[in-house]
Amino acid sequence: EKIDAAQLQVFRHAMAVLSEHEREDAAVPLTTTASAPLHVTVTNIVGDPPQAKRLRLCLSLDMLVQPRSVPIPRCQNPEFVSGEEWEGVDLEIRRHLKCSDEDEDDRDGFERVPPMALVRCSRGGKTRALYEIAKICKEKVKVDSVIYVSFNDSTSLSEWEQDDPLQALCLRIAFAALRKLEQTSKTRAQQFEEFRSRDILVEPKLILQWLGDSSAVLLVDELNNLRELTKRQSKEASAFGRFVKDNFLGMENRYLVFSSHLLDTFEFFSLHVDPSGGSIRPVVLQELPMVDDLSTVMQKLMPHLKGPREAIYYGLIPAMIFEKAKNCPIEGKRVMAVNDFLNTGSGDLTQEFKNILASIITGSLRSVPDPLHILLDTDKEKKIRWIPYHLQFVMKMMYQHAFPHSSKYRQLSFAVQALCNGFYTAKEHSGDGWESLFVLFLLVRCIVAEPHKRDSDATSLLHPVAGESLLPKHWFGGTEFPHVTYNSSYQNSNRLFSECDKWNDLLEGLQLEAAPQLSIFYPPHATFQVYDVIVVYSKDKKVLETYGYQCKEGKVNS
Repeated sequence: EKIDAAQLQVFRHAMAVLSEHEREDAAVPLTTTASAPLHVTVTNIVGDPPQAKRLRLCLSLDMLVQPRSVPIPRCQNPEFVSGEEWEGVDLEIRRHLKCSDEDEDDRDGFERVPPMALVRCSRGGKTRALYEIAKICKEKVKVDSVIYVSFNDSTSLSEWEQDDPLQALCLRIAFAALRKLEQTSKTRAQQFEEFRSRDILVEPKLILQWLGDSSAVLLVDELNNLRELTKRQSKEASAFGRFVKDNFLGMENRYLVFSSHLLDTFEFFSLHVDPSGGSIRPVVLQELPMVDDLSTVMQKLMPHLKGPREAIYYGLIPAMIFEKAKNCPIEGKRVMAVNDFLNTGSGDLTQEFKNILASIITGSLRSVPDPLHILLDTDKEKKIRWIPYHLQFVMKMMYQHAFPHSSKYRQLSFAVQALCNGFYTAKEHSGDGWESLFVLFLLVRCIVAEPHKRDSDATSLLHPVAGESLLPKHWFGGTEFPHVTYNSSYQNSNRLFSECDKWNDLLEGLQLEAAPQLSIFYPPHATFQVYDVIVVYSKDKKVLETYGYQCKEGKVNS
C-alpha cells in the first residue's frame, strides 16, 4: 500500500531531520512518494513521563474522503422493530440542527442545545438503533455527513486513549473517513488496530478543517466507556467537552447523538461540556424500541419462541429476543458487573438487597448500586426498568455469594430468583406465569416496606393503586418491623408442606416467633384449595391476621 511505503520513507528520514529540531512538539513537513504530504511530530503522549517523547505521523487531509462521502454503518438482518417511541426521531434531530447555543428562546430565555442519548443495558440494541439513526439522518434529514464512531467492540479503547479522550475521538472520526486504497479481507477491528498502531496524530483542528461548513451529525456509541469523563477535575475531559460543545452542539447544522449503558453519563457529560456551571445542559433521552405487539415477535424476531411470556422475560427488547433465538450470548458484561458489585460495594449487602428490590417498584436509579446500572433499561422519564432475565441472575449471585447460610436474606434472594425462573418456565395457558409474577411483587412489597436508606417513603410501596391495598398498612406501622419468611414457617412431622391441601392444614404446622412476623406461603402444588398464596401476620407466636389471594379461578373458589 502506498501509505505504508510513504510512512516508511518518512520514518527513515525523520530521525536525521528531527535531530536539528530539538524543541518539544516540533512538527516538520516531509515530502514523500505519495501524492499527499505527511508530517512528523515529536510530542509528549498524555500519561507518559515528561521525558518520554514519541515519533508520530500527522494525518493529512488527502488521506480522508470528503465529509459527504463518509459511509454510514448498515445492518439489514433482522428487520428493525420499532413502535410509537421511535416516531418523530427525524423531526427531533432536524429541530436541533437548526439551533445553536447562541439562540434565545422567547419563552424560556437562553436554552442550550441538548444532545440525544440512547440508554439501555448491555446487548440491548443501542448500536443497531444508532445505525438506524444514521440512515434517518442521511436519507430523511439530508445532512451532508453522518459520522459514526464507537468506543466499544471493533474500535475499543486502548489505555493511552483512556487518558486522552479527545484524541481517541478524533482518531475514530479519521478512521471513519479514511480513504480506502484497496479491497481487504481484514475485519474492521483488524483495520482499526493497524491504523492506530501507526501512531498517527489526528489533530482536532484538522478534523474541523476537514468538516468545513458541512452539516454533520456525530454518532458516538458507548460514551460511558471513556473513563476520563467520570473525573470531575480533568483537563483532558474538559478538552473533549469543549470540542464536542463548540463543534457539534453549540453550532448550527451540527448535532450529537450518543449511546450509553448508564444514565450517570448525563451528569458527567454535562459537567465537562459546560464546566462553568449555571444551568445544566439538558439531554433528550430517546426511548429505545420495545416490542409493543407480541405477534411482531413471533413473526419477525423469533419463529422458535416458546411463547409471548419468554419475550417479556427478556424485557421486550428486540435485540435480546432475536439474539437469544439464534443462541447468541446475551449476557454482555453482567458477570463482571455483578462481581464488581459484590466485591467493591458499600459492604452492607442486606441494605443493597432491599434497595435493589425497591427499585423494581419505584424505578429509582439511585436505589441501584452503580456497578449494576449496566443491566438496566430506561424509559423517557428516566425511570429504570429491570429485565427479569438480569434480575434473576443478580438474585442468584446474591444467594450464592452475598449472605451466610443462616441469613434469612439468603433464603429471600433465592425466592426472588426462583419466582423469576417460575415466570420463565411456566406452561403456556396454565396461569402459573401470572401467579409467579404476582407472588414476586407481593414478596418484594413486604420486604421493602421496611424503611431503608435510599427511598424514605418506603411504606408507599405497599399501595400500587390509589385507594387499593395489597397489604394492610398497619402491619408495618409499629416500632418493630415484621421480618419476612417465604415457604419456611411450616414445620409438621406428620404432614409435609407439599401434602397440605387447604389453609387449616398449614395452620396446624405453623412455627411462629414472638417478634412480629410475615409468613408468605405459595404452595407449589395444584391441589391446594381456594387460595394461590397466603400471607400470615403474627406476633407473640399468635396469628393476628391472614390474607389469602386467588390469582385465577380453580375447581374450588372462595
